[in-house]
Formats: sequence, C-alpha cells, structure tokens
Amino acid sequence: MKKLFSILLCAALVAMLGAVVFAANPDTKFKAVNGTAVVDGVKDELYTAADAIPVAVTEDGTMAGTAVVYAAWDETNMYYFCEVTDPTVTPADVCSSNYQSDSVEIYFSFEGYADDITTINAGQYTIGPNFSAWAGRGGHWDNYVADAKFAFVMTGKGWDIEMSIPFGSEYKVAAGNEVPFTVAFNDDADGDAARDYQPMIATGQTSAWSVVDDNYNTLIFSDVKFAPVVEVEEAPAEEAPAPAAEAPAAETVAEAPAAPAPAAQTGSSLLLFIAVATAVGVPVITTAASKKRK
Repeated sequence: MKKLFSILLCAALVAMLGAVVFAANPDTKFKAVNGTAVVDGVKDELYTAADAIPVAVTEDGTMAGTAVVYAAWDETNMYYFCEVTDPTVTPADVCSSNYQSDSVEIYFSFEGYADDITTINAGQYTIGPNFSAWAGRGGHWDNYVADAKFAFVMTGKGWDIEMSIPFGSEYKVAAGNEVPFTVAFNDDADGDAARDYQPMIATGQTSAWSVVDDNYNTLIFSDVKFAPVVEVEEAPAEEAPAPAAEAPAAETVAEAPAAPAPAAQTGSSLLLFIAVATAVGVPVITTAASKKRK
C-alpha cells in the first residue's frame, strides 16, 4: 500500500512540475499549419495538423472555463479555431462588452517585441458568441479589422469560434516566420456580463493588451502543408472465371465385326451346279468323265 502511495505521489509531483515548467516558460512555440480554412465555426480537418494551444493558466489558479486554440495560415490570412469549455455562457441580451463577456482575444505582433501594440503593426482581436462586431486595439487592428471574419457555434460543452485575420500589405508571410503571439479567454462565469476569470497561455500575460514583451509566446508559420487523406475505394476483387466444363469422355464405339470374307469356290460348289444342271436336263461335260468314256 505504501509503495502504491509513493508511486501516485511521484506521478502527481511530475504533473505539477510539468505545469509549472509550462507556465514559467512563456516563450513556448506553437505551430500554425499551412492551409486555407472555411470560416464557419466548424472545425476544419486541417487544424488537426496544427499544435493544440492550451489556454488554461490564471494568475491565482482559479477558473471556470478553458479553451484550446488551433492556428493555420495561407498567403493572405491567419486562421484561428477556438474550442471553449464554458459551463455558463453570457446570454445575448445582457452582452454589452466583448472584454467583460465570454470571448477570445488573439494577440500578435509583426514587429517583434517593439513597443505598445497601438503604435506598431500589431493587434488584439476580441470576439465571442452573441456579438456581431469585433473589439480590439493596435495598429494592425485599426487598418484591417474591417476585413477580419468570424463565426461561432454553440456546443454541448460551451462554444466554438473561428476567425480569419488578414496579414495586410505591410507583412510578407513566409514558411518558417515566427511572430510574438498569445491568447486570452475572457470568462463571465455567472452570466452577468462582468468578467470573472481570464485564462491565458502562460503566467504574466495579462498585460498583453498593452505592450508586446517577453510575456508573449511564439507562433511559427510552419511549412507543413495540410493535405487531406483521400480514401481510395478499393475495386471489388475480380471473380476467378469458372473452370471450363470438361468435354464428355468420348464414347467407346465397339467396332462392328468384320464381314466374313466370301467363301472360296470349292469343289462342293461345282458339284452343286452339276446336280442342278442334271436335274433340268442340261448336258454337262467334264473333261475327266469324257476321257474315261472314250
């Protein structure tokens, strides 16, 4: 029993240390897969090739909901799909502020850790269910929010939201590029349109809305290009041709016995002829008889 307890205790300590290491390492890098998503609030298959980004760290360790985010990119847009576990969703009729109600915030900077996001090519894009318009800030948000799109779907465990954000003309995306990036989930746990928790990717990121600093994580625009698996339907196996019917065995035809050869003319035949001729009065002359009578 003591041995089992020791094993369980070690496992718990390893799990705790793993969580601490993750939270204390804000520069964790995440991979965005190369591909184009359909922004409809439904998880595209291409996101399965991207890293799952956990949004489940708060400063005091308390929270009601969490989120997992997946990223993708193509030549013109970034795509984000957010799966949110939310026991209590803010009703639409009381939503008044994107920040105070249930929502997801995407942060990124195309100018590195330069300065306040309002003065550089960076942005904070905030959107959630039951909202029809974005909220946010940053030089990029000011220039391109009109071209950003989103869609959400309510689920049995909370809600999912998907978005596309254009890169814009100032930034040239290429495979392998890395940008400062992080995500926050605003959670109104009791539905009163006042935020109760704000889980993020790592500790110390609550100021991401203002200054791009070392509290950001890193997003890599991976050169991994998503290619859906195409199932090829196998052709039905060809049936082996039926074996050819064997020709019936030829019947053995008994050879008819050969007709007996005609009997050779013998002396008895001659005697018969003489007897008949004599009976009808025809003179018959034989050489042997005539010689004796003379």
